[in-house]
Amino acid sequence: DAEDSRERGAYAANSSLDVNGDGRITLADLAAWLERVRATRCPKAFERLDTAVRALPPPGPTWADSPAPAPAPAVRGGGGGGGGPILLGAALALGLGVVASRRSP
Repeated sequence: DAEDSRERGAYAANSSLDVNGDGRITLADLAAWLERVRATRCPKAFERLDTAVRALPPPGPTWADSPAPAPAPAVRGGGGGGGGPILLGAALALGLGVVASRRSP
């Protein structure tokens, strides 16, 4: 159904990943495909992997477990007008644009 021949070609090359055959490769298709591979290929390796993962200690504290830190107060430099961060950001954006344009075909 895709108008782009590259997209049609990519689908054709990976059509085995379209588990439910609806013409789209979705995350649900990928999960089903991986589960089928897990059940049919190298089951002993996956059993060992499951055993190793279960043996891992529980994860430590995460960002979600602690309150967000208070924002730092804004500090202005003396007499410069505060343009330094803006100029730095503009220079970075310009540099990224130049790099991107050189990588384009």
